[in-house]
Amino acid sequence: MSKLKLMPYEGLGNLRFSMSRDTIRSMLGDTFTSFKRTQEDLSPIDFYYQLGLQLSYDANERLEFIEAIPPECIPIYDNIELMGDLEGIIKRLTEIGYNSRYDKGGYFVDELGFALYAPMEKIEAVSIYRSGYYET
Repeated sequence: MSKLKLMPYEGLGNLRFSMSRDTIRSMLGDTFTSFKRTQEDLSPIDFYYQLGLQLSYDANERLEFIEAIPPECIPIYDNIELMGDLEGIIKRLTEIGYNSRYDKGGYFVDELGFALYAPMEKIEAVSIYRSGYYET
């Protein structure tokens, strides 16, 4: 299990948005599987199962979206582990001044550039995205 620092609109751990696919592959190794969720996807997703990371790239092969999957990967923001008790995490984020909104199975914390994917009120993943990702 890896606990990685989430940096709003910048990335997770050593991964930074706008890094090239080749750079990230050289950092993380070749233990990934690539796939497309839909035929419309411009670029395949690299899934590092053992690291609990799904990495999405834009048409220029630059990182734009990270999905962290427990238990292999636990994102941390301001000493809050973003996996586990959904209600407790939302409460702690609110206490430090951040609100969330629910949309399509996830609790989005727009000010920080991430969403807690919890369609059944249990966090299944944390999605971290670059600035403007949901505007395109």
